[in-house]
Amino acid sequence: MTRIRDTFRRLRSLEQSRQLYSRPPVLGDDSIRFTVIAEPPALRWLQRTLEALHITYRIHRIQPLEKEAVAPLEALTAQQRHAFLLAHARGYYDIPRRVDTGGIARELKLNRGTVGRLLRRAERHIVEWAVAQPPH
Repeated sequence: MTRIRDTFRRLRSLEQSRQLYSRPPVLGDDSIRFTVIAEPPALRWLQRTLEALHITYRIHRIQPLEKEAVAPLEALTAQQRHAFLLAHARGYYDIPRRVDTGGIARELKLNRGTVGRLLRRAERHIVEWAVAQPPH
């Protein structure tokens, strides 16, 4: 169990450093399907880790991908994306705001500070993505 927990910590670290992006997993009856967008070293680490944990996996497709082509919401962690989309839907980004971080925290059953950090990290990533786009 410790190795799996350490693996998930490392995955989160790779996501935060933007070396690896993952979409939320799709649970099947006896499988989990997930999409990973990663730099080659991060992808090799993931493959070695799954093998070390004796987790059977199958790669359906590998293709080149420019980081700029990744939609900003898809590059967020699942928790960041969920908090960001909920905040948007509830009016957190409206002027004036219709809900504050406390309201979002209650709905997500999370600490207010945690929600604030999730939103700031999501916002930072989206802003950095927007600034990095070439002018049209």
